[in-house]
Amino acid sequence: MKYLVKKTFYLIYLFSICLILLESIFQLYIYFSGDVRGFYTFFEIQPDEKYWNDVTSNIENSEYFVLDENLGWAIKKNGLFRDSLYVSNSVGIRSNKEFALKKDSTLRIGLFGDSFIHSDDVYFEESLAYHLESNLLEYGFAVEVLNFGVSGYDMTQAYLRYENMGQNYDLDIVLFGFQIENFWRNLNVYRPNYYLYTGFPFVKPKLYHHNDSLKYIDISGIDPDYLKKLPLNFESSRLSQFEYFTDTKLIVKNNFVSWSYVNKIIVSMLSEPNYTHGQRIEENTE
Repeated sequence: MKYLVKKTFYLIYLFSICLILLESIFQLYIYFSGDVRGFYTFFEIQPDEKYWNDVTSNIENSEYFVLDENLGWAIKKNGLFRDSLYVSNSVGIRSNKEFALKKDSTLRIGLFGDSFIHSDDVYFEESLAYHLESNLLEYGFAVEVLNFGVSGYDMTQAYLRYENMGQNYDLDIVLFGFQIENFWRNLNVYRPNYYLYTGFPFVKPKLYHHNDSLKYIDISGIDPDYLKKLPLNFESSRLSQFEYFTDTKLIVKNNFVSWSYVNKIIVSMLSEPNYTHGQRIEENTE
């Protein structure tokens, strides 16, 4: 009996040491990498107030994406992202050059859409806009291709970017990058409701039916301070009535062990997974 008790305490001691070491590794990783979102995504940890504070604090310090009162978010003027992986010009178009008044002899093409058009995760020289322009130039066309694509956009935002910005560039051809999945984005208002671990904690415009016509929800006046508070009380905000994706729990309440990432991971593993938009799309494919 005495041996059994001793052995039990020894196992508890070893288990505690392992937890402390594991917690220390997690805390050091978060501290030095600053990769809160990626860490939560990998372990599918339910976000808490600290998570949203970390994510939303980057809104005003973003190197490339900025809050936009008409589009929800847009590309920053003279933006620079991930050691020049993305570069934007002085008006917020993904390009390493400026676009002056179009010459009559020049064919100007505008690309609008989401991350596929923007060409996420590749340098500009590997992007759709660059290859399209290069290939047309090789065929002897005097052409300019302007990339108005923005990561995370839906069809409404792509159209509004054309209406608010694209029409100023005397475009001869307008190409819209059509993605079936964007139909679902059209129904979304608050980006984290659609993709919980998004890097865009923004509100976006949405069309809704009103008096036999379509109207855009009003997102003017939404500033960084508003967005920082939104995860805490989205259900009581004026935007919740327009949101289609309401099954995702944006936030869990803090408790006395909320500081522990080991605890966060264990809780996330034991809790039921959220009902995500991905499951809805699969169930309603047709």
